[in-house]
Amino acid sequence: CLALAGCGQVDGASSAQVLGARVRHLALEARVPSPERELPVVVRKIEIPRDLPDWEIKGTAQVRVLQRPLKNFRTLHLAGEGRLRVTIPGPFVARAFNQVAVTLKVEHQRTLAVDFRRGGRVLRRSHLLPAIPTRDPLTLVFDLPTMQRERAVFDELSIWFPKSNGSVDLVSVALVNKPRSQWLPDPWGPPAPVEIDGEWRPAVGLSSGRPLTTSFTRRPNARFEFDWGVPEGVRVPHVPLELEVRLEDETGTSKRQRMPVETDMAVRSQWKSVSIGVDEFEGSVSATFRLLAPAGQEVHLALGEPRLVRRSDQAPTVVLITSDAHRADHVGAANSGVDIATPFLDELAARGVMFEDCTAPSNESHPSLTALMTGLSPRDTGILSNIDTLSGDARTLAERFRVAGFLTFASVSFASLAPGRSGLEQGFDRVSAPMVGARDSSETLAAVGDWLARSEGLPVFVWLHVADAHSPYDPPEAWRRRYYDIHRDPRDRSLAEPPEWMLPEYQSSVRDPEFVSALYRSEVSYLDDQLSRLLSYGRFQTGVIAFTSDCGESLTAHDVYFAHDELYPDTLSVPLILTAPGLEPQRESRPVALLDLGRTLLQLAGVRDATFPGTDLLSAEMDRFGLLLPGTQEQPRFALSADGLSASVFFEDRFCVLHLRRHRLANPTLPPIRAHEVELYDLREDPQCLDDLSSERHSEAAELRALIIEWLGDAEQRGLNVPSLIGDSATIEALATMEFVNSVRRGTVNTWFDESCTCERCTPFE
Repeated sequence: CLALAGCGQVDGASSAQVLGARVRHLALEARVPSPERELPVVVRKIEIPRDLPDWEIKGTAQVRVLQRPLKNFRTLHLAGEGRLRVTIPGPFVARAFNQVAVTLKVEHQRTLAVDFRRGGRVLRRSHLLPAIPTRDPLTLVFDLPTMQRERAVFDELSIWFPKSNGSVDLVSVALVNKPRSQWLPDPWGPPAPVEIDGEWRPAVGLSSGRPLTTSFTRRPNARFEFDWGVPEGVRVPHVPLELEVRLEDETGTSKRQRMPVETDMAVRSQWKSVSIGVDEFEGSVSATFRLLAPAGQEVHLALGEPRLVRRSDQAPTVVLITSDAHRADHVGAANSGVDIATPFLDELAARGVMFEDCTAPSNESHPSLTALMTGLSPRDTGILSNIDTLSGDARTLAERFRVAGFLTFASVSFASLAPGRSGLEQGFDRVSAPMVGARDSSETLAAVGDWLARSEGLPVFVWLHVADAHSPYDPPEAWRRRYYDIHRDPRDRSLAEPPEWMLPEYQSSVRDPEFVSALYRSEVSYLDDQLSRLLSYGRFQTGVIAFTSDCGESLTAHDVYFAHDELYPDTLSVPLILTAPGLEPQRESRPVALLDLGRTLLQLAGVRDATFPGTDLLSAEMDRFGLLLPGTQEQPRFALSADGLSASVFFEDRFCVLHLRRHRLANPTLPPIRAHEVELYDLREDPQCLDDLSSERHSEAAELRALIIEWLGDAEQRGLNVPSLIGDSATIEALATMEFVNSVRRGTVNTWFDESCTCERCTPFE
């Protein structure tokens, strides 16, 4: 049995070490100092003219040029519904730039892209990026890495919004030339995620003339492995290149391997993995990487972190599946009375532990997923919305598994979870994500197939985040009428027209809201069918599998239709199923919190001494026969809503909500929910929380209100919320000389609740 030493401090033995399978990541070192790095250059800045003689604007009802005298700039104010396009006349020489920076301010969150045209034809188009409402204008940086290989001169530059509601204020557009070396992380710093063909891996830049080295101690039956690839931004066509790696030990034994680097632009760039046996070496072994190119040529590629691996027939597997916006009662095995079929999840529940009462820490995806991956409440991380970014100072579940010797894979269905957006990529060796919007679970699951094939015999931790149950509910055609009578017409004009606010925009022509609820169930059943493919991976059948959700979904209750606004059981109760070798099948009725799942997965994987918050959901101990010990006494389960609007607590069959700020997210015909309002519900008599008892049972409301306020007052300011950057840091630095830079800090709320408040909602509780 072999245990390889890990990089960094390993907090206790893991099952990976016990079984002999282990991955040790190796640090790269640059022997030749890097030259001073060039910064991106703003080639051209386009400001808003006083009038718009040649600009073309389509899809807007209002167009105004506004002068901002205090800040000495003008904005183009646009308002309207539907698609919106702003076209700026050229000429624009393609070879002069490879990024476009758009500074703007939006009233509501939306996406936008830029494209370049000649003769009315689109020749180059960027990916869509999200623009978020902010107090000051925000700069979005669009990467066009292949632009400088074009010889075209474009007639027009267009900024377009696929959908538009509310106003847009355009401030400026800048064309930026980003040096080739800036498309890769500097080897003098830590590795950072590099994207090639929709897949990110932690890497550094390897340049011709500046080799990188690493070293390790040879172990029997271990192999030396690494990844490499050429991102679009650094590809140089028609230049013969080779990547060389040379291994040498202290006795002088050496081995050299060379790989041709593809430069043909017609060939799609992809990551490549290399595995080299090292049994012939003794003692300490050094590895040197060189990029060989013709004299005088400055070329680059992305070099992933090398690793020393030892395979075993019994390598552990841990799979975490999070289904976005998946209600707890929408699993067949929940026996909740909902007409829904989920045979795969039912099978998991039958051979594992099904927790019947699990609650999420938030009703929003990023805050809840961040809490799961850190073991910390949104109260402490400061991650309160989907536009907040987790700091690199955080210690994540993936990092704990990685340090313990696991390969770590993540495949997610939302572009907002891609590296550089949420911060949740920390600790993952590979990440697959869509470049924009969302993708079907079939694509998300398929992305891990090749990874798993190449990691046979190695311990792996896999995170799969699927978004089928999230709006818009749009299942494949074969699934659309699974739960709705095919003879009924949901758009029947004879039906009463529901209020506009009741139905989502993508179903605005529907007259029967039940059709939308049926589509939600169809999405869940379709997802279940896709998840059944996981069983085709043999190691998943014998591994640790956890299925859960980041939050629930409100279908009708509390005037919240087909969204997860507000804090109620509909949006906080989530499914949780755990399977593991030796785990006795059972249904667990005691209340549990999603915050504790990370700690539990580490325990099940044998990484028992890893430093990570939380309590083992399986009562911290199992005897060798897999019999669970009795559960612990119930603890309060707190939640914090998106943007910190409300806080809540589940405790002893009661549920209490304290609204922290004035708001109304649904049904604009109702008055706003006032700050410091309290709601109290009896979960035994009213599990859907429809009858507010805060007035009738004042003393209980006061008790739970005080509990929430005390919990909020115990918040730890960890500084884990950092500015959200829609673009790379090097370009942001270059744009710092402009009026605005792309940094939005949501910040952590220092005082959640003012206990000295004497408003009419607080006075009765004095």
